[in-house]
Amino acid sequence: MPNGKANDGKIDLVEHYKLAIAQHNEATQLRVKIIQGWLLSYAALGAAFAWAQSVSPPISWTIPFAGIGVTLWMWSADIRNRDGFNDWRRIGASIEREAQLPEAQCYFVAMENRGVDQRPPRVVSAITHGQIIDYSARIIITALAFATFWLAGGQGALF
Repeated sequence: MPNGKANDGKIDLVEHYKLAIAQHNEATQLRVKIIQGWLLSYAALGAAFAWAQSVSPPISWTIPFAGIGVTLWMWSADIRNRDGFNDWRRIGASIEREAQLPEAQCYFVAMENRGVDQRPPRVVSAITHGQIIDYSARIIITALAFATFWLAGGQGALF
């Protein structure tokens, strides 16, 4: 009931659209915080690895092993956050279609059509941020697993 008046059960599209944009922005900020935390965790693990190498190399294999856990944890946090992106993008696109906005003004519809929309000067990417994160996480897990086995098998010796 905006302004204290009944609206016959209809949703005010303008307010709903504002909410969709705000929630999409919130999901974006959450992803940024997840990535920041992920990278800060790697920095801490790097410092821990340097310390372990100087104090007790035979236990240094535990650091890349812990890195695998950090990677899986942060990766799962990002995957969980993707639902928020997709839900608000879908809701926003639905509102844009219902409001019959001109195509050039449709932010969420353009995101849905990514990879299909060929209007210049917009750069269209066939790969999403989520896919980049997925590929990176797989590569990082593989590298950390290799480092774990290398260090465990060589008593912590780097070479």
